[in-house]
Amino acid sequence: MLVSVLMKFLYTPPVSVVITAMSVMNVLSMSNAGWMEVKGKNMQYSKLLRVDDDKAKEKPRVSGKVGMIAVYTPAFLAGVFSLVAFPLGDLRFTLLRGAITTHFFKRLVEVLFVHKYSAMMETEAMFVISTGYFLSSATMIYTQQLMLQLQEPSIDLKYIGVALFLVGIAMVFSMLLNFLYPPPASAVITAISAICLLAMINGGWMEVKGKNMQYSKLLRVDDTTKEKPKVSVKLGMIGAYTPAFLAGVFSLLAFPIGDLRFALLRAAITLHFFKRLLEVLFVHKMSAMMEIEAMFVISTSYFLSSAAMIYTQQLMLQLQEPPIDLKYIGVTLFLVGIGGGMQNIKKCTVAHEFDHQKAILGGILGESDEIDQSRALQLGQDVEFGGILGQSVRGRGGRRGGRLCR
Repeated sequence: MLVSVLMKFLYTPPVSVVITAMSVMNVLSMSNAGWMEVKGKNMQYSKLLRVDDDKAKEKPRVSGKVGMIAVYTPAFLAGVFSLVAFPLGDLRFTLLRGAITTHFFKRLVEVLFVHKYSAMMETEAMFVISTGYFLSSATMIYTQQLMLQLQEPSIDLKYIGVALFLVGIAMVFSMLLNFLYPPPASAVITAISAICLLAMINGGWMEVKGKNMQYSKLLRVDDTTKEKPKVSVKLGMIGAYTPAFLAGVFSLLAFPIGDLRFALLRAAITLHFFKRLLEVLFVHKMSAMMEIEAMFVISTSYFLSSAAMIYTQQLMLQLQEPPIDLKYIGVTLFLVGIGGGMQNIKKCTVAHEFDHQKAILGGILGESDEIDQSRALQLGQDVEFGGILGQSVRGRGGRRGGRLCR
């Protein structure tokens, strides 16, 4: 009787030796842990750590924060890996993987920014808890993956589970206010945020269905797209980035007064899209086309996101700063990212100059052989200066009497 009732909202257990073995291991480990708790032998971490036991003092330990990061990270990575390794699946499978990944990501955020740890944690306890979380997460993901071809239970508790999960996740938002501003009471910001969220959800769903934005290598060349107006990808990407860049520039001119956070935000947006424009002009090589519709959608999205961030921060100028200041961490991460992009621009600029000098030498030497870059740049400059000054080129790589000097 009980089994027949449970089968109305539970799947039939999969025929898998791995799942059976891991399920037995989980039951036995939880039973043993519960029995140890009853006997007073707790896991040795944080406030449960025994400091009066001479045997326990000899065991290796780590700080509580490091230990809890190590506890949650493997299960979080299992969730991330499942999202990457199994991109296809039904809604239930996607929700399960998303819930596991979000849950352990939330745990890591709490460890890093919310909880305060002053005690130590035994590495043995760290390993046991971490293994338990990882095996439980991997087992759930693998089990649900095996059930993709099975019929859904007659009673669907999926949406009830989603509601309960969201209630639990929402409770952490009060903790997040330690390093986040409260949302501003603005109908404009609320509307733009809703539009951006819906647009991102729709864009992600279209990507899953294979309906990508039509530009560059993603452009379809079938009959349905031939009639749509297009521009070159270079022109299209310039059109996509320019409005957001101008929004940043306008904010610097229109709001010259503000605190350091507001100035950093406006400068970051302006510099980011300026770097994007430089990459389009001097780094990326684009030979395909781009639908004007895709250009308009991307451009509008970047512009609205940039304008919304600037306007939101402007509304928060009079508010008190959050207790935990992540401003300088954000600046560091931004500079690391922008520095990598600028390095690419520098390399491509040097390569462009080398190609220019090589073309000059090719015309003078009448050769197309490979030329050493440092010699080519130096000789190219000598050739240009010689032409300007009306002098002949002497030395290595120059001509004398119509012959190449070696």
